[in-house]
Amino acid sequence: FVSYFVLSLKFEITVLPTVVATSTLGCFFTGLAGLTYGIMSASWDVEEEGSVVGWKEFRRNLNTAVDGVMTRRSKEKSEDLDAKIKRSAAKLRSKDK
Repeated sequence: FVSYFVLSLKFEITVLPTVVATSTLGCFFTGLAGLTYGIMSASWDVEEEGSVVGWKEFRRNLNTAVDGVMTRRSKEKSEDLDAKIKRSAAKLRSKDK
């Protein structure tokens, strides 16, 4: 973003706003992907030393994260179903009285 500002002021070069926005977003998402990969490629096991690139750790940690999300979703669905059953049972009991 700053380089485009300098180009326009110092050298009077006009740059399309879409080019500035696209390149800025590209840098942002590249940094976000790098940060995510850095976190996910680290060895989460204290006892185990990670590799240099961390591809094996990345795959293992990604699977762990996905399994955690799926477990949480199934737990929430189970809790919702239990709540619906309890409400239905309470309605039936109130009708019987």
